[in-house]
Parts: sequence; C-alpha cells; structure tokens
Amino acid sequence: MFLSTILHLENLLPRELVQTLELIITFVSLYGIIFYLLMTSENKKHYQKQK
Repeated sequence: MFLSTILHLENLLPRELVQTLELIITFVSLYGIIFYLLMTSENKKHYQKQK
C-alpha cells in the first residue's frame, strides 16, 4: 500500500502485481536483516574465541 502510493504503480501495473512486489520486497528485506544479525553474532563469537 505504502509503496504504491509513493511510486504511483497502480496506474501502470495491475493491483495484484503491485501487492506481489510489495510482499517480495518485504520478505527480501526481512531475510537480509536476519542474515545480517546472524553474521554479526557469528563474528562476535569468533572474536571472543581469539581473545
């Protein structure tokens, strides 16, 4: 909803496609955040072992 109001995609694309793109962007960003948090926690463990 928020993405379509910013980019005005409703005029160019069907509503279902816009909703699909919003879901894809949401899940990819959540996956990126989780992956980043896992990698930083692994790095912290690795640095603690070196000390």
